[in-house]
Amino acid sequence: KNSKEKNQQAFPRANTRLEVAEEYSISRRTLRRRLKVLNIQISPWQTRTGDLKRIYQALGEPPYKKEE
Repeated sequence: KNSKEKNQQAFPRANTRLEVAEEYSISRRTLRRRLKVLNIQISPWQTRTGDLKRIYQALGEPPYKKEE
């Protein structure tokens, strides 16, 4: 499998900031603050695969990661 297929399996679709925050059981605002402290900038609407990788690396795997 190429790297694009592997990414699609690990991150089946782009998430909104709200969905990412829910995976960590925090508010969207708290997620924004934590990312700001870590100097991680992401799109306000949809997070891309690269964004999710950076978030998961910085904050660790979320306890409530959606499986789709």
